[in-house]
Amino acid sequence: YLRAILQSRPALSFIDARTVNGNVYETFQQAAIALGLFADQNEAQYAMQEAINSLATPRQLRLLFIHLLVNDCILTPIDFWTAYREHMAHDFNLQLGVNIDLALN
Repeated sequence: YLRAILQSRPALSFIDARTVNGNVYETFQQAAIALGLFADQNEAQYAMQEAINSLATPRQLRLLFIHLLVNDCILTPIDFWTAYREHMAHDFNLQLGVNIDLALN
């Protein structure tokens, strides 16, 4: 969310980045929503796809998934997991060989 805020306008500090129209928001997510940067429910998919495209490690992808779950950014977690599970389990797949089912469980 911070990246999206900084791409839309400059900020002098973290507090400045969380400030929209004189209101200081608790999180960058709230500030980005107030700026209108994330209007639809696909923001979690955009974040995951950006992480994949940025060559994030499977561990980093799992941490992002957890962050998105905890912050209630995913409407249907099972569908989200199904869509990205192979990316998130890639390191386990490499360690366990070709048994993808074992890596995904």
